[in-house]
Formats: sequence, structure tokens, C-alpha cells
Amino acid sequence: MLRQRFDRAVIDGLLDLAWWEWDHERLRRALPDFRRLDAGDFLRKYAGR
Repeated sequence: MLRQRFDRAVIDGLLDLAWWEWDHERLRRALPDFRRLDAGDFLRKYAGR
């Protein structure tokens, strides 16, 4: 059995955030955080926008 990489709250948060639908400029600005932050910290930073 495969386990989930993230817990359910992070999965739901990433789905709600839908970062893959962001325009190129927003993705470019967020790229350092994609590389530096873990998923939970990334959500805390970007989910409120």
C-alpha cells in the first residue's frame, strides 16, 4: 500500500490553492518559495491571497 506524501489538510489546501492555474508571472514570483518552503508553510503564505 502506498502512503500519502501529505496529510489530508495539506492535500485539501493545495487543491484549493490550485497553484498550477496561476499565471506565469505569479508562478515566477513564487518559485523561490516552491523551492524553500515545505508544503504547509507554502499554504500558510499563499492561501490567504
